[in-house]
Amino acid sequence: HCTSCSESVDGNPFRCMDSNVVPSVASRTCLDTCSEQCSSANPCGNGSDTRTFCAATADDNGYCMDCEALMRNNPLECLDLELSDESQSLCLSTCFTECSVEMDFNELEELDPDCSLCIQIDPTSDQGYCEPFNVGYGMSSTSCKFCPELTPLKVETQGEGDGSATPGIMATMEVPKETGDGLIIDEGNSTKEGFPPKSPTNDAAAALVEAQDAPSPGEQCDASTPCPSLYFCDSDWYGVQFCQSCMDVKSAGPLACDSLWGDAKEQCHSECSSVWSECSDDAQCSNESFCAIEKRKKKGYDDEESPVGYCFGCERVGDPLTCFDIGGGTRGWYLSEASQDSCASTCFPECDAGSSCVDGSFCNYQLTASDGYCSNCALFSNKGECSASPLTEKGSESCRDTCFGCSADDDCRGKAFCDLSFGDKGHCTSCSESVDGNPFRCMDSNVVPSVASRTCLDTCSEQCSSANPCGNGSDTRTFCAATADDNGYCMDCEALMRNNPLECLDLELS
Repeated sequence: HCTSCSESVDGNPFRCMDSNVVPSVASRTCLDTCSEQCSSANPCGNGSDTRTFCAATADDNGYCMDCEALMRNNPLECLDLELSDESQSLCLSTCFTECSVEMDFNELEELDPDCSLCIQIDPTSDQGYCEPFNVGYGMSSTSCKFCPELTPLKVETQGEGDGSATPGIMATMEVPKETGDGLIIDEGNSTKEGFPPKSPTNDAAAALVEAQDAPSPGEQCDASTPCPSLYFCDSDWYGVQFCQSCMDVKSAGPLACDSLWGDAKEQCHSECSSVWSECSDDAQCSNESFCAIEKRKKKGYDDEESPVGYCFGCERVGDPLTCFDIGGGTRGWYLSEASQDSCASTCFPECDAGSSCVDGSFCNYQLTASDGYCSNCALFSNKGECSASPLTEKGSESCRDTCFGCSADDDCRGKAFCDLSFGDKGHCTSCSESVDGNPFRCMDSNVVPSVASRTCLDTCSEQCSSANPCGNGSDTRTFCAATADDNGYCMDCEALMRNNPLECLDLELS
């Protein structure tokens, strides 16, 4: 079957050589079609693409790879790829921010707001590269629009500065504190007045010792090389196993473990249970968290609600819509209705038709037809996505009007134009959802209002002529759809609706 590069390779040439993705007999064709060849003398994008590097082997020849295609988004992944030393260095410098293992959290945050810790690459140097947040879940934050963002907490490492910190691991573990009777308790999980702290544990102290001989967090693990205490063995989409910190799932409770598969799920539950706080209602959680109680699907029976919940930090919830979709039922569990409401009301401001949300957000009317919670416009890349669940009908309308509303004088962000659906006002419409390589769609009133046709063409289509061919003549699958005066707009072959040679004669072209 004809397989598109976006559904198979998606910026990662190694996927062409993965027989689970592309049959081995088609690997070479996949590489030649979907990946740009490169070398040190011929860098990717002629050196202008700042997020792509040349994944080359020892002979200095390779194919361009996008940083976003790194599955674990971890600097150590650059070293796991079978690349030349130069390409490994390129991968590190292109995709990750350089840092020093001597930096504290404030310095790392000032260097790069997304930097969660500094990974030491060369044991002889104190230089390293930042590991971003949202690492190690096998599922990227963008693969599930309304999934909770399981962001590691920013904490300090015991022994920093005295030589006792684990080499290669900087600021990855929250430090437990010792009480007068020698017990170790975790003070990072504050509770409301009157709620007893969770049971003391000495496991965290043991982890700092065991980590000296066990794989560093983020490094590979298996049955014969287990992770240290308060870490569990997770795996990415390719089945590569690596150590994941319980502190990364602390304020998500066992819900984070339930989002994993197989042994990783069981290990997460068994290794991390000591870092969670049980609850039965919101009063037992800190001000910035709510009591998350699960409901589990049971075939042939009513869904079963868990008798106990766990405090879930608001920092794990990127948007109020997440509250109504955590779990999503896709893995047999979801938040109880009461917990969904608690999540939204605890973590987000309410709104109604008379009270506006801050810029870049809209009222989702999730509560009733007249009130709801402020939701983030950044969740939606185009107005069509506003119709996606779990938005209500009025919430979808609010999303379109607030996030994509425009007038004739407004500039829409990205590759989009104002469709002027309501006279001199309308919605920002992305070129991909309207034109998609076919300039004739700009002139189809069923797609774009006629008053916006010219804006659509100027925004979404490249002008051309016989003297000015499409892509300067380098694009072999695009032609100049010109009229009798020799001027026109570039059109993709894939945009031909019938994919029939006679269609070329049906178009009103020179």
